[in-house]
Parts: sequence; structure tokens; C-alpha cells
Amino acid sequence: MRLMLAVHANASPSEVKSAYRRMIKLWHPDRFPSDSSSYSEAIYRTQRINAAYRLLAQDDRSQELHQGDAPAPAWKSSRWWPFRALMSTEDVIFFWVMLVVVVLISWPISLLLN
Repeated sequence: MRLMLAVHANASPSEVKSAYRRMIKLWHPDRFPSDSSSYSEAIYRTQRINAAYRLLAQDDRSQELHQGDAPAPAWKSSRWWPFRALMSTEDVIFFWVMLVVVVLISWPISLLLN
């Protein structure tokens, strides 16, 4: 991701932000004719640059939060972290029970219909 923004591994958040702005100006789709192949390339690159910046900005914020503290738990560094707060253990159990019930009910019905 740092390669997409052309910043080094020890870049500060301000350097990442300026590199993001520079690359967005360079690859913004409005700079290319809409009927050319470079337009679709610009859209692709802009999406990749935005994704890289979101990832690096999130990484910089988490480093600022945990600077001097113990490192964040491994489960918080998971890319599914935002969804973990939405699902309790009971929700997960309920989901799997309902899935099994639906399969057990629909499977014999599908056999009868065929």
C-alpha cells in the first residue's frame, strides 16, 4: 500500500497525506478523456489510491492511539474488527442454529419436489 502512494515505510501521517493528494491529482479521472482507455486506468488507480490511503491513515491513527501503550490485541488488528462489536456470542449461536434449522427443513422439501 505504501508503494501505491510512493512513500517510505517510516513516513509520517503528514507525508502520507501529501503523497495521497499528489497521487490523486495525478490520476484523477477528470484529467483524462472519458472515451479513452486511460480513463478506466485512472478510475482503477484512483480506487486503489483511496484504499491505500484509508488503510495507511487507519494504521497511523491506531499507532497514535497505542503509542507508549501495550500493543493492540491481535483480534483487534483483524480486518473484521468493526463487525465483532455487532455480533455477540449469542448472535453467532442463533445464526448457526437458524441456518441448521433452515437446511433441515428445506432439504426434505426439495427432495419431495424433485
